[in-house]
Amino acid sequence: MALLSGSRHALEWHLADEVLAQRALSADRYEREVPFAAVLDDGLQLVGRMDLVFREGDELVVVDFKTDAVATAAEADSAAAAHSGQAAA
Repeated sequence: MALLSGSRHALEWHLADEVLAQRALSADRYEREVPFAAVLDDGLQLVGRMDLVFREGDELVVVDFKTDAVATAAEADSAAAAHSGQAAA
């Protein structure tokens, strides 16, 4: 994994949540667009990229932004349900 190049301001600008931005910027190191591959117990293979990963204490924080356009609570619930399998993995 390569350490993110570019300014800290650029990362802050891209993160919608300022608290999350501060958490990432407070970490000793953060990574963007981190590739991953995994095989679940049922044999399902997952391949993708995590938008942001950083360490807080003994834990890794993984962020995967979604860009669904939603106008209502019902649309937000539907989008969340559509991504629930990915989040559970």
